[in-house]
Amino acid sequence: MKKTFLAILLAFSLFLCGCTIDMSFVTGDSNDGSTQTPPAQSGKKTEKEEAYLDIECRSVSKLQEIYFGFSDSDIAFVMSFPTEWLVSPKAGEYALLRGGKEIGKVFAGEAEDISDWQEISLSKDNSRGITRERRIEMKDGADGPEFRHRIRYQYEDSSKKTVTMVCDYSELDKSGCSMLTVAPRTESLGNQLNLNMLSHVADGKVIILGNSFIGTSQIGYILQDMLNAGGKQLDMTAVTRGMAEVDTYIGDAALMHEIRNGVYDCVFICGFYAHEEADHLAILEEACNESDTELVIFPAHNEFEDCIKKAQERCPELKTLDWRGEINMLIESGVDMWEFCIDDAHKHSTPLAGYVGAHMIYRAIYGEIPPAELSDTSVLEQANKLFPGYVKTGKVPVDVSLRYFD
Repeated sequence: MKKTFLAILLAFSLFLCGCTIDMSFVTGDSNDGSTQTPPAQSGKKTEKEEAYLDIECRSVSKLQEIYFGFSDSDIAFVMSFPTEWLVSPKAGEYALLRGGKEIGKVFAGEAEDISDWQEISLSKDNSRGITRERRIEMKDGADGPEFRHRIRYQYEDSSKKTVTMVCDYSELDKSGCSMLTVAPRTESLGNQLNLNMLSHVADGKVIILGNSFIGTSQIGYILQDMLNAGGKQLDMTAVTRGMAEVDTYIGDAALMHEIRNGVYDCVFICGFYAHEEADHLAILEEACNESDTELVIFPAHNEFEDCIKKAQERCPELKTLDWRGEINMLIESGVDMWEFCIDDAHKHSTPLAGYVGAHMIYRAIYGEIPPAELSDTSVLEQANKLFPGYVKTGKVPVDVSLRYFD
């Protein structure tokens, strides 16, 4: 009997202690006089909020890419949508249609109706220079709760440009929504003009060091023609040595002596055909640094991309004027490769390729497009025939259908 009584007494005491603790959260009283915050509510959703779990959603099997752009940017925002979706302009935005029915929209900036919707779930990630936020949202509709996906993308660069997509929840299953969240990327719209990248050498002395591609392309001759037509005073020399690599030039004691003693204000270097050229470039960079000479990576058309990247990684402070890349962009835009290449064992560059390289150097030094009239009219006539827009602006045309937000 005594044991039973003691057990009842202990249980009653514990009950009183529990009541005291609970009451302190309600009243805000505590032993130290501070105000305590009530425990957070559990994250359990209401039956209405979880109703989206019972919605049957469409699966996604194939995607199409759509390019969007901003008028003040050379960067396209590439999004992916199910192939059965149609993207149609509508009052400054783009409506998303399936089977003639509007199921969502894409627009620049933030959603203006955020206050009308309740957030049910949120996930975030950062990849490929874009911050991505994916939400499931709910609001009360005439026939019960309505649900939607809202995916927000924001550039991680200084522009912080933002693109938002919203669509009916039922249009994307979990896998499809993940694909639409992760797939978008940014893509450069053509080449970089590099205007004034080398403006500090405008009245100086430059040398282009390369192999037979310098000779067959006649880049030195064409650049000098541009300089004369533009009334520029640049002292320019183009050196061609058959089969030359970077190693060829660091082994030239007389040339390295000139570079170390500041004879040149800028050196353009070609010849990246092996990974070892990255170390050879570092030696040349050290020599240039002794005299504050600008050293520029300037790969010819047949040089190896992995070797160029290796050199850029080895010497990250150096600027690159991508002669090879600009020719390839023009080829991708529709110009026949053989307009730039001679049909021989090495596909040596033609004078048209030399025109492109000279155009790049002129823009980088003077911040302007080369003169439209040259003493040698043959290569200019060919360029005007094949890519007149490039001749006038330096921009490589981009073969994409671009939808602008503004």
